[in-house]
Amino acid sequence: MEKPQKLSNVEGIIKEINGKHFIVAGNKTYNPGNSLSRGMKKDNLPVIFSGITVPAPNSRIISVKLSVITTNVKRPASTSTPPKKPTKPTRSTITKKVLKATESVNSKGVSKNPSKSPAKPTRKPTKSTIITKKVLKATESVNSKGISKVKPTVKPATPKITLPPIKEEKGTVETKGKLWIIAVNNTHYLPGVSLPKAFRTDGKKIIFSADRLPIPKGVRMAGNPIKITKIQSQIQKASPKPPEKKPVGNKLVRKVNATVVNKAGHWALVDGTDHYLPGKTLPDKYKKAGLKVQFNATAVMSQKSAMGIPALVISIQPV
Repeated sequence: MEKPQKLSNVEGIIKEINGKHFIVAGNKTYNPGNSLSRGMKKDNLPVIFSGITVPAPNSRIISVKLSVITTNVKRPASTSTPPKKPTKPTRSTITKKVLKATESVNSKGVSKNPSKSPAKPTRKPTKSTIITKKVLKATESVNSKGISKVKPTVKPATPKITLPPIKEEKGTVETKGKLWIIAVNNTHYLPGVSLPKAFRTDGKKIIFSADRLPIPKGVRMAGNPIKITKIQSQIQKASPKPPEKKPVGNKLVRKVNATVVNKAGHWALVDGTDHYLPGKTLPDKYKKAGLKVQFNATAVMSQKSAMGIPALVISIQPV
């Protein structure tokens, strides 16, 4: 297979064979294919072309494919005589021209001999001429080495959007799966590795400052990405202790009707819901279970327990 060959300013003739257009130059026939513009597809049209040959994979093909770079119509050599050198006008010729110009203008300054020929209408360009001009313009912007002369247009860089930083915000450290997040009301922030290990405690109250990071396009994250710049624990105020109940002092109970009861070896005087524990102050003759009595006593309310209220019997009598 032959190597590609660069052709420059080669004279040839356009030939139409079976509806296809070829360029014949000497003993060789080149097949430009779609690289030949429409304006050049005319039979027996002399042209001057440049390009790079593309070797055909099949050696049976007589024509050689050509990637056309530039194609120009060959202009016939001009046979016209060289233009005469302009002669300097004499005073007489200048005077004649001035008189002729003044005679053609009337007293009002309007020309007497206006041109009667109407202006020729301008023709609208057809699609084929527009396409040919575009192709020629594109081929002219490429040099002989196949490198474009036109500088590529550089798109202006889109300005980066900077988000305002977070300053002294109160939040709560929480876990979301295997990630640590900072919850602030209904907003979740994703600090990543910028969260110190000392603050990685679920439910910890913190105050933090951070820089906001952009969210990558097409990525769904567990929270808004941030980089912590400052963090500290919230100082929680201690809840006030409830006031201590002062022990109630002694209470004098009078004329209390009660029943003597033996509770696990201890004698008690039961008055409805209250149980009084007389201890040694209860006389032996009243130590009878089920005995109805009436007594006066001093109840020690500060020593009240589940067993009852200790009491010092002052007087007692059967009912």
